[in-house]
Amino acid sequence: GHFAVYWVIAVISVVALFLTAKVKDV
Repeated sequence: GHFAVYWVIAVISVVALFLTAKVKDV
């Protein structure tokens, strides 16, 4: 159902934030 979709969106959001923090840190 939609639950899996929300999980994927959540994971992508966390990864995107992590990568953004990494880039800003450098």
